[in-house]
Amino acid sequence: MALRKLLKKLEKYTLLFTFELVYRHGIRMKDLVHAHKNNYDKNTHSFTINQDLIKVDEDIHQLIIEHDVIPDRKLLVTTFNDRITEIKKWFGREYFIYKDIYQTHKLHYLPCPICETPTKNSPSLWAILEYAEDDSQWLVCKSCALRGEI
Repeated sequence: MALRKLLKKLEKYTLLFTFELVYRHGIRMKDLVHAHKNNYDKNTHSFTINQDLIKVDEDIHQLIIEHDVIPDRKLLVTTFNDRITEIKKWFGREYFIYKDIYQTHKLHYLPCPICETPTKNSPSLWAILEYAEDDSQWLVCKSCALRGEI
């Protein structure tokens, strides 16, 4: 069973939230401490982490709203390390660490050359745009392609 489905089935939403922040957004362990209620804007679905605005997708926002997964205050890095250890236990992997999730993020998400947004390497999320002046082709995220940016 996929990790995401397993954590949902077990109703381990806080663990799922931690996993998704690392997997989908590549947030480093030391920066997870900034994922708390005082640092989340429900209107924009975003955290401010090291002066960067991290806009979470609708799935993570729903976890936040429906399951109250954000801590009230800043937690210690060890708390997030404990969560990864608990994920390892539920997933049944002897050797499963934060770095495994982070490296998987780096393999599955590519930055768009226009907007620099990390986008999952799924064909439905990318497009090829042709530049009329020199017939060069650019692989860009679908959002930039729909805006006609190149």
